[in-house]
Amino acid sequence: MKADPRGVLTGTHFIDGDHACCEGALAAGARFAAGYPITPSTEVVERFASRVPTVGGTFIQMEDELAASITLQGAVWGGAKAFTVTSGPGFSLMMEHIGYAAMTETPCVFVDVQRGGPSTGLPTLPAQADMMQARWGSHGDYEIIALCPNSPQECFDLTIKAFNLAEEFRVPVMFMMDEVVGHMTEKVVIPPADQIEVVPRRHTSKRHEDYFPYGTNGDLVPEIAHAGEGYNFHVTGLTHDERGYPNMTPQVQDNLVRRLQNKIRGAADRIASFEEEGLDSADVVVISYGITSRVAQRAIELARARNLRIGKLRLITAWPFPDKQIRELPREGTGRTRTESWPDGAGGGASGCRRMPRVIGPPCWRRGASPRGHSESYPGGQPMSAINPVEPFLRMDRIPHIWCPGCGIGTTVNCFTRALIDSKIDTQSLALVSGIGCTGRVAGYVKLDSFHTTHGRAIPFATGLKLANPKLNVVVYSGDGDLSAIGGNHLIHAARRNIDLKVICVNNITYAMTGGQTAPTTPEHAITSTSPYGTFEPGFNLPHLVEAAGAVYVARWTTFHVRQLARSMQEMFKKKGFCFIEILSPCPTLYQRRNKMGDGLDTMKFYKEKSKVKNDAPTSEVGLTLNGEIVVGKFVDRDRPDYGSLMRTQYVEALGDRYVECPEAVCS
Repeated sequence: MKADPRGVLTGTHFIDGDHACCEGALAAGARFAAGYPITPSTEVVERFASRVPTVGGTFIQMEDELAASITLQGAVWGGAKAFTVTSGPGFSLMMEHIGYAAMTETPCVFVDVQRGGPSTGLPTLPAQADMMQARWGSHGDYEIIALCPNSPQECFDLTIKAFNLAEEFRVPVMFMMDEVVGHMTEKVVIPPADQIEVVPRRHTSKRHEDYFPYGTNGDLVPEIAHAGEGYNFHVTGLTHDERGYPNMTPQVQDNLVRRLQNKIRGAADRIASFEEEGLDSADVVVISYGITSRVAQRAIELARARNLRIGKLRLITAWPFPDKQIRELPREGTGRTRTESWPDGAGGGASGCRRMPRVIGPPCWRRGASPRGHSESYPGGQPMSAINPVEPFLRMDRIPHIWCPGCGIGTTVNCFTRALIDSKIDTQSLALVSGIGCTGRVAGYVKLDSFHTTHGRAIPFATGLKLANPKLNVVVYSGDGDLSAIGGNHLIHAARRNIDLKVICVNNITYAMTGGQTAPTTPEHAITSTSPYGTFEPGFNLPHLVEAAGAVYVARWTTFHVRQLARSMQEMFKKKGFCFIEILSPCPTLYQRRNKMGDGLDTMKFYKEKSKVKNDAPTSEVGLTLNGEIVVGKFVDRDRPDYGSLMRTQYVEALGDRYVECPEAVCS
């Protein structure tokens, strides 16, 4: 298909590589970007922030690179083509989410304008030392694609190619620029839209009952559905089967990881792109990429002027590495030479040139191994024979659940499903996002479009999902540790922005899934596995925190207060803006046992005895203690413009008729 003319700035321009990259993204159909300022990459998103309101899309500056690198993935599942931009230290922070994108097969682009390192290093000077990290930085076995432009023109052309490859193979693509290419200003020719080929998303057209999120049609690349289309699919970073359901058996792991690798390896010859010159008669072949290739070109010309037989091989695609093409180089010569901006090993440094007989590229340029194993898949539980009103909202083929006897999470899910019934909300437009932990597993049991994301990052993922597809009702359902510890930065910023999210925080005041460690909400003097003599640091008062940050609806209940909780959830569904419900829930296996509070039933009695309903209570006065009063109720219910409304108002005021309302996000 051809590019959308609205995003194509046809003509001859004199711009730098960062700006050319932005124009390539717009021409490729990218309508969403999430970023965080870092030198020397920020100019890419600065230009995108200026251009995209006139095209029809969204840019959001997130609170850190961790958030940016997962927000764009939420946007993809909302229907947008999306990317993020970073450099050095920020690229390091993004590694877990590159792995998540590879595992969930989320098509997206990570732009890395490389700079000198390690650590803060040389913020305004070039390097190419992120190349190994681009391929091997996240844990486990997976494949990515990496492109290396050497000019502003290629920054435009190859950014389009990066998006096309991401969509074709459902893989994260690394766009590996460097400071010199990013800040180099040259002529860039942008052709008319009808001369730009754009690969559409592999959007499924299957019937709902025939669709498996990770089933393939024989080409190793599954079709994708977007949230809100009625497929009720599940996405998780855990090892999963074709249905997207977690499955920890060796055979499923083996099949999944091999497919993730082979869909790239099997097409490596087609993906590989390089520039070659004078190889057949060469005594020495210079291999280079990125800005170093332009330096190498001058050395090649000087050597040839002295009648030396020098060949050139410039890598445009660095990953997958074109080992087949390099093996086919003539072997009669005396050696091969590579040029890079790193010395031996993976560190950064000044450009260098070495002679290496029959050795091409860094010694660590290799391929990963896939796990092996054979085991029958665990079939999961059987549907219960009795008909329960909440069953239509649950994945009954995944029952029984993993939660311990006496755990309150199941009670909260029951309240949630009953709130769905009573509110008559359109569940086809409802998406649920969770993080990691016991409560994080809720996403796998509800029969909705559901996303089990990374630890602490449910809120930024949900932010991207909501902004890319504003028609969705997005619920974040996770635990106190996930939301207020590792995810605490995102919690306060989402409340500050008033993102239209409904956050359900199940607070069992401990890290339960990892064995009962101290959480940010653990009250003073409580015993945990990491505070065996009693917790002495003060815990968060979550209602006070989110009210101060800007939430428009704040309530707290316990798992004893099932009717009040369900009613609060119904109220929350009707509210526009950032809403937060804290649910105190027992963990009898760990927290109650260590603190000699009995079992789950004893905790219900404790909640009944200690709870006092105080609607509209000042949130500064509702903090929790070990054995003191538990203040419950609806504390905050106010109105203020949500993020989307503020964005539209500002753009209309600033741009007038030039502002283009973001269309319903669907990649055709």
